[in-house]
Amino acid sequence: MSCVVHWNNAEKTWDCPCHGSRFKADGTILEGPVLHPLHEIQMKGDKLKVKHVE
Repeated sequence: MSCVVHWNNAEKTWDCPCHGSRFKADGTILEGPVLHPLHEIQMKGDKLKVKHVE
């Protein structure tokens, strides 16, 4: 769906407003219906690296 997830500071989870899926802080799935974890984004200094996982 390519929705923007929101950080839930109270529960320390990433929550999707589009389909209700929830992810742990590291991007792994906490509850669905999503089938894949969040994409990993690595930052080093002023550089951003986005890793796509199939």
